[in-house]
Amino acid sequence: MDFTKNLEAFRRDVNKVSRAFIVVGVLMVAIVAFSRFIFRGDFNSESSANSYVFGFFLGVAIGLIGLGAWLRSKIRSEEGLRSLYNKFFDEREIFIRMKSGDSIVTIFFISLILLSLIFVYINFYVSLTLLLVAFGQLILSLIMRFYWSKRV
Repeated sequence: MDFTKNLEAFRRDVNKVSRAFIVVGVLMVAIVAFSRFIFRGDFNSESSANSYVFGFFLGVAIGLIGLGAWLRSKIRSEEGLRSLYNKFFDEREIFIRMKSGDSIVTIFFISLILLSLIFVYINFYVSLTLLLVAFGQLILSLIMRFYWSKRV
């Protein structure tokens, strides 16, 4: 198969993913705004669990919108698209991702974040501990990625 056909198919796939990120981010902002309107009397306290969760969701939504915009900017130029394509399909990068456990770390990270958002209603310190464990796990994964990138 021709490389340019693969590159165009990759451009379409990345465009779909970036569009999905932006749509989910905008929907999350709309849900947070609507929830703030519905529960407007529940946000007076600084220690309110609802304001913590809504603030976290708003941060995730802004991050998704930013990631979608960054992906769109990368696929607009031919050079950015080629670098993204090469990074995604490079055998060395695939081996490094496999050795550092990126797929399972992502699942554990998202699970810990969701558990943290649930436990904030039960106990704030348990929620904070889960967040610290999630980000500690992410930092360890980045260290493993750096180690394997230097080793391979």
